[in-house]
Amino acid sequence: MKIGLLTRMCLGAAVAACVVIQSGAAGSDPSCSEGFRRLAARYRAFEGIRAHFRHTLHATTLNQTEEETGTVFVAPGGRMRWEYDSPKGKLAVADGEKSYLYLPEENQVFEQPLAGEGGAPLALQILSGHLEVLDAFECQRAYALAGETVYHLEPKHADEGITGLEISLADDSGLVTRVFFKDAIGNEVLLSLSEIQAPVKLDPGLFRFTPPKGARILQAGP
Repeated sequence: MKIGLLTRMCLGAAVAACVVIQSGAAGSDPSCSEGFRRLAARYRAFEGIRAHFRHTLHATTLNQTEEETGTVFVAPGGRMRWEYDSPKGKLAVADGEKSYLYLPEENQVFEQPLAGEGGAPLALQILSGHLEVLDAFECQRAYALAGETVYHLEPKHADEGITGLEISLADDSGLVTRVFFKDAIGNEVLLSLSEIQAPVKLDPGLFRFTPPKGARILQAGP
């Protein structure tokens, strides 16, 4: 069975940009943290978000890069849906209680409970405006780059599993366009968003998942 690098990284969370963060101690640049809090407050107020995504993993140890693209939908209550154009047919859904990752080539579904806001996948926390991000990371600086504001965050503890977290938002729209980080072994993960619609009303049915006929259901977490 062939499973790509991005899929292997995300089986535990069943969605893209899937690192889960834990709580930590305080300590950050006040102006940077305040800017991030304003960003989070705006995203918490959105009824829904729709965007095209490009998710890239560069495995430095293997000198290998994989890329996946598609459309992402985000709604309040810990709900997300990732419809993949490449690889075609791949689907990830979070309904607020569980997450599901469907791999069409293997006709398998990986299912996992969502462990509350603080245990939600990193992309879901950021795009839902969860301030738990600041429990684990300190916002060290914010800087301007090519029409965007970039928030640079670092973990408060060495065991967080990721470093160099950067969240970019467009100055004209104030919307998140990029999330970048390095994992514990130096792999570079980039989530880019374009054609963003927010706020937008979304069909609640987008966040309900029904396993395809004959699919094998596997538990990916506790």
